[in-house]
Amino acid sequence: MKIKWKIIALIAVLFVILGASAAFIAMFVLVPSFAQLESREADIAMRRAQYGMDQTLDQLALTAGSWGNWTDAYRFAQDHNQTFIDEQVTLSGLKQLNINALLFVDPSGHILASGALDLQSQRELDLDLTSRQALAEDFPWRIHLGDGRPVQGLLQTNHGILMVAAAPVLDGFGRGPSRGLIILGRLLSDAEIQRIGSHAQVNLSMLPPHQPGYANGSLKTGDVIKVYRTLNDVYGRPIMALQVDVPREITRRGYSAVYYASAYLMVAAITVVVLLVFILNRVVLRPLALVTRHAIAIGEGKDLTTRLNFKGNDEIGALAREFDRMVARVVESRSQLSDSSFQAGRAEVATNVLHNVGNILNSINISASLVAERVRQSKAPGVSRLAALLLEQGPRLGQFISDDERGKRVPEYLATLGEQLSTDRRMTLEELASLRENLEHIKDTVAMQQKFAKLCGVTEVVAVADLMEDSLRLNAGAFTRHGVTLRREFGDVAPITVDRHKVLQILINLIRNAKYACDDSGRSDKLIILRIENVPSGVRISVIDNGIGIPPENMVRLFNHGFTTRESGHGFGLHSAALASQELGGSLRAESEGQGLGATFILELPLAPANAARAA
Repeated sequence: MKIKWKIIALIAVLFVILGASAAFIAMFVLVPSFAQLESREADIAMRRAQYGMDQTLDQLALTAGSWGNWTDAYRFAQDHNQTFIDEQVTLSGLKQLNINALLFVDPSGHILASGALDLQSQRELDLDLTSRQALAEDFPWRIHLGDGRPVQGLLQTNHGILMVAAAPVLDGFGRGPSRGLIILGRLLSDAEIQRIGSHAQVNLSMLPPHQPGYANGSLKTGDVIKVYRTLNDVYGRPIMALQVDVPREITRRGYSAVYYASAYLMVAAITVVVLLVFILNRVVLRPLALVTRHAIAIGEGKDLTTRLNFKGNDEIGALAREFDRMVARVVESRSQLSDSSFQAGRAEVATNVLHNVGNILNSINISASLVAERVRQSKAPGVSRLAALLLEQGPRLGQFISDDERGKRVPEYLATLGEQLSTDRRMTLEELASLRENLEHIKDTVAMQQKFAKLCGVTEVVAVADLMEDSLRLNAGAFTRHGVTLRREFGDVAPITVDRHKVLQILINLIRNAKYACDDSGRSDKLIILRIENVPSGVRISVIDNGIGIPPENMVRLFNHGFTTRESGHGFGLHSAALASQELGGSLRAESEGQGLGATFILELPLAPANAARAA
């Protein structure tokens, strides 16, 4: 599929996903949030209605407290004088207080004075609460007659539900002891319910307490949310239910907003898709197609002298001009590439040869130094001095040897001198043999490097143990000179198909570094273990030393180019080994428990490369 249709399809899919996401959010996030907001508003409306009820009761309780804490009322509760009743407990007094009932109750529960008024007709009301001589025996507020606690609540009467509030009768200064209670009541009529609802700014109504379906909760219809709350009387029994009707205006407007927004987004999406396709085709896709056709032509090996000569100033124009310059540089570089590759290969071989020959030359230098030191310390000059001494004696030589103290020591000196010269001759011959052996080793090393250099890049089936022994031969002599013990732990592993030269490059680096680590540790028991074993991925080669170890902070940088901890190191040995292991399809890693605790380098190789090269 062409990129043009891919972009069109991608844009279409993107807008479809965005549209589906918008619809999902609208249906499952926005609309439910409107419903939640509406339910929360309905609950708030019911709380306002309940607050209106509580506020009405609080006002009634405040009036009762004012009457109860009155000196005249306190005196009346004691002397029961009729004058107080005639002047205060009157229908006009009840009208002024806007209450339907008033009672004075002594501490024993007897009603001292009472009155009831129908606020609508302004006539005396036959109310069962005020027509009694005493409070009912089971009336809950009897317990507050003596303790002086104000209370309030709802009470069912023969004329409906009465809001009642009681306050203790005190001496006018808020002190007791309490001489009973004064109880005020107001009937909860439909007009009172409407007044409370108007004050709370809600549509409030009153329902029977046990009507089915009106428990505490809410009921949603198409137009309103009905919220119900059941209230208890002073006995703790359900006495009534409040109903608040909240119009579902929020949901209606929310649905309208979502529908209009969805329609607008749909139109906008279609318009944007059309404009995007038109602009992309004109500004991006056509020029990109031109550059693509030219790149394909270059890739197929056609005339490299053809240029795009694109005139645009945007990113595609810059890409076209850079592509023209790149093609020109490719033409120029072709002639240099083979020479550079040849020189790089020669440099790699030369580096390995020089390094290995340098190691052997160190041994030659040591042997030559020992021979020179032995010659300087030789006793041969003593022979010349002895010969001169004997020549000086002339005819007296026999007498000199037999009588002179110096002559008597000549035979002993000659015996010692002969033994010393024999020792010097033997040690010199040994060092000369070592020199000859090292020179032969240099010759073998160069020949081996030439052999491996010829096979560079060629895969062949080789035994892993043979690779290890070849790498040891290229480091031969170094372990003996430095007192390093080698331990071979070669398991029975299958031959591998690999580039021998690259494996040797890795092993030579690892073994040489292990030798340096043992030298730097200063230990007398220097040990290097070479281990070969099978693993599921192929073959594992481990080079283990008991040298100076690797600090934790160096582990992450160990294979970085240029990183080394030796003053004479160049920092590319381990880096090149890691790259070579990757090229072989394997891996190279290091493990160490820390400074002074040795290190282990682990090379894992597959039995055959993923893309096998030509066999040797």
